[in-house]
Amino acid sequence: MVLSGSKIPKVRRAMSLRPMLIAKDGDWSMNLAEGINVVGRNRTASNIWLDHPSVSKLHCLIVERNGQYLIRDLDSTNATTVNGMPVNECSLRVGDYIGFGPNVVARFVSGETETTMDRDETEPVSVRMHHV
Repeated sequence: MVLSGSKIPKVRRAMSLRPMLIAKDGDWSMNLAEGINVVGRNRTASNIWLDHPSVSKLHCLIVERNGQYLIRDLDSTNATTVNGMPVNECSLRVGDYIGFGPNVVARFVSGETETTMDRDETEPVSVRMHHV
């Protein structure tokens, strides 16, 4: 899925079976894959692609182990933060805010969380994402 300058329809009460990331500004959401999720600006090497200059080519890993999620920074230029604090590695808890550099922030939610996002259908998306 790639979002860039395109229109997003209104989403109401989206139920995800997988844990997910939801942009703090509500522009995008992405289900996390089982196992290893590579987050970065490199389109071919990342399964969660964030096309933003503050995101490193290979920014961080989000790894699922036995139902628990761990985030590990990959020596990114602009740091990975959890709830505003820079991290090298830490466990994620539902509701945590993850920063991929200073300008891209997402909330970690469980697969059982029901979300409602209201967007103006004509508002363009500012961050491109790709999930392979």
